[in-house]
Amino acid sequence: MKFFTKCSAAIVVASVAFAAVPATAQISSIDQVLQKVRSDSARIQQENQKRVTDFRKRRDQQSSKLSSAQNELNKLESKARSVQSTFDGNQGRIDKLKAELSAAQGDFRDVFGLARSKAGEFKATLDNSM
Repeated sequence: MKFFTKCSAAIVVASVAFAAVPATAQISSIDQVLQKVRSDSARIQQENQKRVTDFRKRRDQQSSKLSSAQNELNKLESKARSVQSTFDGNQGRIDKLKAELSAAQGDFRDVFGLARSKAGEFKATLDNSM
């Protein structure tokens, strides 16, 4: 299969070489054709090698960027878990303090209710005495 591909490429290159060469510089011998095919094949191989090198370079850059992004994601997820843990802890403290406040207000509501009623009675007594 590889031989067939190289032969096909050589034939295509040779036909292009014959078509591309001006009429005054026609290739006149098999040796010239062989030399032209070899030079074109070397040039094509060099271009392909450059493409492969460029592809590998871009692949490595993408891999590096992906790795960096995954590391950043892991850091952010860790930070989010930490913040969520802190939030949950604070929410528990808030709930506990609200319960304490309600209990304390329950005791003082009775006191404030009594104070209000006595203040109302005192105001009525003051208003009547004047």
